[in-house]
Amino acid sequence: MLGRLADDRPESSEVLLAEAIRWISRASDATSPAAIGLITDTLNRHQRLAARRGGDSVTVG
Repeated sequence: MLGRLADDRPESSEVLLAEAIRWISRASDATSPAAIGLITDTLNRHQRLAARRGGDSVTVG
């Protein structure tokens, strides 16, 4: 949900994607292959957005 919201609100996308990663990584099954794939996809999306902006990505954690 936060990923879709980030697509619709580019000005807030870095914060929204960072929050999505926080939520996923705190889930009880965060080490499952599906969760790891979702975290990886979200981080990749985050990096692509940062690259398009030519700026540094937000530190997650």
